[in-house]
Amino acid sequence: MPTPDEIREKLTELLGRIADVPSDAVRDTAILKDVGIDSVAMVELAEGVASEFRIALTDESANEWRTVGDVVRTVQRASAAVGLAENSSSSYLASLPPPQLTDPERIGAFKQLAIVFALIGAGLGVFIGVAAAALLASSGLDGGTLPPISAPVAPTPVASDSAGPFGAGGPDDDAPRPAKTPTSANLTASPGIVNTGERFRLAGRLPNARPGETLIIEWRESGGTWAAFPVTVTARDDGSFESQVYIASPGEREFRVRSDAAGGATPPTIVRIS
Repeated sequence: MPTPDEIREKLTELLGRIADVPSDAVRDTAILKDVGIDSVAMVELAEGVASEFRIALTDESANEWRTVGDVVRTVQRASAAVGLAENSSSSYLASLPPPQLTDPERIGAFKQLAIVFALIGAGLGVFIGVAAAALLASSGLDGGTLPPISAPVAPTPVASDSAGPFGAGGPDDDAPRPAKTPTSANLTASPGIVNTGERFRLAGRLPNARPGETLIIEWRESGGTWAAFPVTVTARDDGSFESQVYIASPGEREFRVRSDAAGGATPPTIVRIS
């Protein structure tokens, strides 16, 4: 709240600005009309006082002004009332207890908080997944950019005009010899269905093969002529063998393994290349 001296100082500035009233004429006993404040200037003075001191004035209050002292006392009363109202409001607010949530309100707040955290977690999961996918794509480690297996040169089928007792293409088919079909000879391919360029395993046994003998792998399309495959296998002491091969073109192929020394071959096995 301003003091009387502060009120008179600002009032002197207002009167000097409104009616060119000299500062030595602004005294509490000075009559406003005598210092040049007519009805028009009185309205302007009331507006200036209300704005300068941030108080509310009624028309009745301004009409009661006769001297400079009347204006000073009006400002003092209005300022005191404003200060009292502000202090009462502050005291009242300070005395209010903090708001308390009821149990249903508290449960609802926890539920809303849980939903917010769940949404944030889902957003972070999506962001991390997209970032990881982009990182794999840029580094070349994704499955679509792995280096392909070099395609082998397609073998040239070698056909035989004569058929021996173990199928077309057998050695010395024209020479007479007893038929040999080892009952325990076998051949398996795993897996039986592969993609082009994907390796698969050929393994089996020719009981009559010599240890260390080079066995010939033969192949053909279904119903076609047997031809030598550009890969051979070596017989172990018990006649077993194993090798890994692959084909660069799709289709269904039959494979068998033949022994020139023993004059026999395994039963064929089928591999599907997609």
